[in-house]
Amino acid sequence: SYNNGAYIHCKYNILGHIVKVQNILFKNCRFAKVDERGYTSKIGYHPNFCNDDGTKFDKNKIRWYDIFNKNANVFYKRMKKAGSIKNYKGQVYFCFLDNQYLYPLSPFDPSYMDADTESQMAIHRNNEVRNGFTSKTIIGVPEYPISEEERAKPDFVEPEPMGEEIESFMGSDGGKVLVVEVPVDDEGNIDSSKALDVKEIKTNINSKLYEGWQKEISNNIRKSASALPLVLIEYEDGNLGSTSGEAIIQATEFYNQMTKDDRAVISNCFKEIFSNSANPILKNNENWKIKELSLYKEKETEEVKKQVITANK
Repeated sequence: SYNNGAYIHCKYNILGHIVKVQNILFKNCRFAKVDERGYTSKIGYHPNFCNDDGTKFDKNKIRWYDIFNKNANVFYKRMKKAGSIKNYKGQVYFCFLDNQYLYPLSPFDPSYMDADTESQMAIHRNNEVRNGFTSKTIIGVPEYPISEEERAKPDFVEPEPMGEEIESFMGSDGGKVLVVEVPVDDEGNIDSSKALDVKEIKTNINSKLYEGWQKEISNNIRKSASALPLVLIEYEDGNLGSTSGEAIIQATEFYNQMTKDDRAVISNCFKEIFSNSANPILKNNENWKIKELSLYKEKETEEVKKQVITANK
């Protein structure tokens, strides 16, 4: 749901049947180099492809797997090359819901800026509550005078500029108080009346500005989620409230239509993998169809739905 696809590791027995299936982290997988035909036969797995922990990337830690292939002869050739079934690492099946590029874009890629805006609005709202809706304050204190003798010393290091401190002070999630040094004259004298300078920066953020944005931003994000109708998000089980039962039924049918192709792709993934399962129940199963979204219990008939619609009218 986050990555518009999945990588599934399949473990085999000596007969070439799948004995274990496990979903592996999408961000940790990469295809091997693609040839001129656009084909590759390997998928690499590394626990830190994204360099999340800041450590140096070690390509020797990549574990390479064969891409899923149902052909029995291909399996036996691969196993023979590995030396034994014990040494054979298995195959990785990949299922993408978006095939425009080599790797699928996130379903929320078109609404990324709106999602980020919504996130920043939430941070601002949270910080305003935490800090009591206060403005920001700058406190000026006398700077430490540095003599020419000190500057001439071999171990003298020029003080760092306050760029980072000022940057961390800005924005809705920045600090509320910033302490800065105020200059002194050439003789090191300080005007005592100005030794401590306190200035308040009034916030110019108007929360009413966001009122018109919230609905538009949420709508754009929902469009990225298969155009999920708002009525289905606000729906409460057993309590239709003022919402028309007919509107919910229509919204449900619309959403099922929008997700029809995705369900078909995922169903086919299950069918391909488990048709070669060592488990006879999975192997012989013919129906991998994913059920449509339904806000009604299965035992309810169309007549019951009509009664719900009538009651809400």
